[in-house]
Amino acid sequence: MVSLLAATSVNRGVLPTMRTALADLETLDLGNPRRLSAIIGRPAFRIYRKELEVMRGEISYDLVLHDDMEFLEGTYRLPDKDWQVFVVSAFDRAFHEVQVVPQQWQSGVTGMLLKIPISEKINAMTVEKVLSERLGVSKWARVQGPDSMQLR
Repeated sequence: MVSLLAATSVNRGVLPTMRTALADLETLDLGNPRRLSAIIGRPAFRIYRKELEVMRGEISYDLVLHDDMEFLEGTYRLPDKDWQVFVVSAFDRAFHEVQVVPQQWQSGVTGMLLKIPISEKINAMTVEKVLSERLGVSKWARVQGPDSMQLR
């Protein structure tokens, strides 16, 4: 709220009264980019819009991480979604591009099987990069999530 108030006052060139600032905030339509940019000003709108585009996810690894692993399994969660499972295996890596195969396990939990080519290491950095590209996540927070084997 402070950044919106500051942007409003900069846009008008004077410090608005509290009543004017609150009126602006009450009429703010986040789904209307033109109205939003008119209220807070174009430079502030670009910063605000960029912040809206950042999607953060949570990721949890079941194993102790090493630089290059033969197997990696864990869970991930997107905002307002349930935990999902990812599995990476070093077997059958005779291909040139990463392959992502959607999965649904017997428990009903969904997730992905990640097939990483032999030219890339299997580690947390690779998994997070692949999941980010596939899911549109900008930043991962490593957390203690549910065990993937129990979810499956």
